[in-house]
Amino acid sequence: DNNNRITRQNVLYFLFSVLVTGGIFSYLFSRVSLAEVIDILRGISYRWIVLFLLLSFSMSLFRTWRSQLLLNVSGYRPDSIALFLIILVRNLFSDLLPARLGTLIYIYLVQTRLGIAFGPAASSFAYDFVFDIVSLSLLIILAVGVQTSTLISAPVVISGGVLLGVVSMGMLLALPAILRFMAKICLSVSLLSKRLRQRIHDALLDTGRNIVLTREQGVY
Repeated sequence: DNNNRITRQNVLYFLFSVLVTGGIFSYLFSRVSLAEVIDILRGISYRWIVLFLLLSFSMSLFRTWRSQLLLNVSGYRPDSIALFLIILVRNLFSDLLPARLGTLIYIYLVQTRLGIAFGPAASSFAYDFVFDIVSLSLLIILAVGVQTSTLISAPVVISGGVLLGVVSMGMLLALPAILRFMAKICLSVSLLSKRLRQRIHDALLDTGRNIVLTREQGVY
């Protein structure tokens, strides 16, 4: 029975993958023709394609290393190749859905494919998300050195980058308190069943504990 269940899950994963792939290409070719895509690819220098692939591959490798570091702190040793493949899927879904909502697929895949508990998975996702915003704020500031537009003044851009960095770091420091507050509030939400409220409460507290654990281990 267990083998049959695993086989069904693998078939469902495969069908879902085919469905997503088909949906992406259907949407793409409803907007542009195959001939246009080929013409664009022919017009791109191979040097820039190689550079793009190198940077994209490096980004995924470093993101895998960061996630692995965070999960190691929580006592998990995920397979590097499996985690790298999950990161690739996460990157794809990040581009498919707005406001980076697609990146939440990371939590689901880490739980179901690597057997990692929700708390460590959500904690590593939270750090990944916040530090991405921190890095974005630094890039905004650095962009002042290479931008040539006169539409936005350099002080405005720098101030925006600094503000984004400060807010994101403040969010990082306040995450454990925010999660504890949310855990307390969810117990009083009468719209949810008592069992579901308790599960959400425990999951939020577990995530907060793993965030504090990461901070105490000094991996910032």
